[in-house]
Amino acid sequence: MTIYSIAAVPGNKFINGIICGVAESGSSLLSGVLMKYFNDVNASLFLCAVCFCFNIVYYQLGAGSGGVVA
Repeated sequence: MTIYSIAAVPGNKFINGIICGVAESGSSLLSGVLMKYFNDVNASLFLCAVCFCFNIVYYQLGAGSGGVVA
């Protein structure tokens, strides 16, 4: 699934592929640890909070204007 979405992202496809691959690998490792120590409801709430925080960071660092994270 990542291959198809990387083709639509502007920029260097090789670098974008590496970034998404590292992100997927990290998230797969984190999800195992997360589900081991949290129950389903708490893990879902934690992941929603992480998504909320990263969306705030994304918009604060220049979404759409070429900011570092954006």
